[in-house]
Amino acid sequence: MAIIYVLFAFFVLLTLYDFKKGVLLFMPFKLFFGMNVRLLPSMTVDFAFCLFAISLFGLRRHLFVKEKFPLKKCFVIYSVSYVLNCLYPDMALNYIPRILISVLCFSYVYYCCLQNRKDIYFAVYSYLFFIVLLCGNGLLGPLLSINPLDDYIQSVSNEELSFFSDNDLVRFGRERYRSFIPHAISYGVLCVTLLYLLVWYLLKVARGGKAWIIMGICLLLSGVVICTSRTPILGLFPFVMIFRDMKISFRKVRPFLLILVCFLLLQGDYVLYLLKSVFASDVADDAGGSSTEMRMVQFSIALRFFLQSPLFGQGMEFNPSSFYNEFYGGESVWLPLLTNQGLVGLAGYLFYNVCLYKMARPSPGKNVLYALLLSWLIMRSATSLIGVTDATFLSVFFIIYKWYNIEQHATDNYCSRL
Repeated sequence: MAIIYVLFAFFVLLTLYDFKKGVLLFMPFKLFFGMNVRLLPSMTVDFAFCLFAISLFGLRRHLFVKEKFPLKKCFVIYSVSYVLNCLYPDMALNYIPRILISVLCFSYVYYCCLQNRKDIYFAVYSYLFFIVLLCGNGLLGPLLSINPLDDYIQSVSNEELSFFSDNDLVRFGRERYRSFIPHAISYGVLCVTLLYLLVWYLLKVARGGKAWIIMGICLLLSGVVICTSRTPILGLFPFVMIFRDMKISFRKVRPFLLILVCFLLLQGDYVLYLLKSVFASDVADDAGGSSTEMRMVQFSIALRFFLQSPLFGQGMEFNPSSFYNEFYGGESVWLPLLTNQGLVGLAGYLFYNVCLYKMARPSPGKNVLYALLLSWLIMRSATSLIGVTDATFLSVFFIIYKWYNIEQHATDNYCSRL
C-alpha cells in the first residue's frame, strides 16, 4: 500500500501546485486505481481524489474563465434519474458517489481544465504516458507470461468487492490478456476509445512527436488483438466517419494507413472470424463466446423483469442471474437499465446520449465526435464493462470538442496554472 499512498500524495501535491495538470493527469490513472483500491477502509483512492479535486475546484472556480458548460442540464437530469433509482425501490446509497462524484462531477471539472492548446497537449500526452504503461504491461502477458501491474493492483484491492477475470483459452486457441483492467473485454474497449483520441490527434493536431503517437497507436492495436474480444472490433467501424470533416493530405495520413494495412495483413483473418461469430451460432460456439441468439435470450429475460416493475425497475442491487443462469454476464448496458432501473434509468441514459449528440452537432469536429459517440454506444450495447466507466469516454470527447472550440475562439491567453 505504500506505493498507493505515495502516488496519491503526488497527485494531491501536483493538484495543489498546478490544479489543471493534477486533474488532467489523474483522469487516465483513475483506470489504474480501479474501483476497489482503498485509501481508507470506507473510501477508494479514486473517490478520495475526485472529492478533493471537486472541493478545491469550488474554492478556485473564480480563477477559471467563465464559459457555459453544454452538458449542465444533461448532467443534472441524469443525476436526478440515477439518484431516484438508488433510492427506490431499494436503498442503494453506496452507488451514488460512483456516478455523481467520480464520473459526472469530476468530468465537469476536467472539462473546465481544458482551457487552451497547452492543456489539450498535456491531456493527450498524459493519456499517451498511460497508454505506454497500460499496453506495455499488457504485452508482457503474451511475451513473458507475467502481469506485474495487475498482480500489484490485485494485492492492494479489496478482495471481497473486486472482480478480476482469469485468462481463458478462446478463439483460435488464443489466451485473453487484459493488462491491469479487470476484464479482457473492458481492456479492448478502452484501447479502442483511446485509439480514437490518438488517431484524431495524429491527423488533426500533431506537429511534432509523431513517432510517439504512432507508437501509442500500435500499442493500442496490440491491446485490441490480445484481448480476443469481438466488441472492440465492432467499435472500430465508425472510424471511417472521422475523415469526413478533415482536409488531410496523403502525407499526413500515410503513417496511419501503413499501420492499418499491417494490422489487417497480420490479423485480417482473425477479425473476420470474430465478426462471423457474432451472427453464426456454430462459429460462436467454436469461438467460445456468446452468440446473437444468447443475447436475445438475455434481452427477453430483462424485458420480463422490466414488465414486472416498469417505472423504477427491480432495484440497483437486484441480480437477475440468481434466477436465470443465462443472464450471467449480461451482454449489454441496456440489460441492467431495463432490469434494475426501469423507465427512469432508461430515459436518463437516453437523454444523456442525446445531449452528447446535440453538443457535438455545432462543432467543426462533429464527425469525429459522432464517430466516437457511435463507437462507444456500439461497444456499450454489445457488452457490459467492468473497471471502465463513462469518465474515460467523456474525457476523450471533451478533449476533441474543446480543441475545436479553442481553435474557433483563439483562447491561448488563458492562465496556464491555477
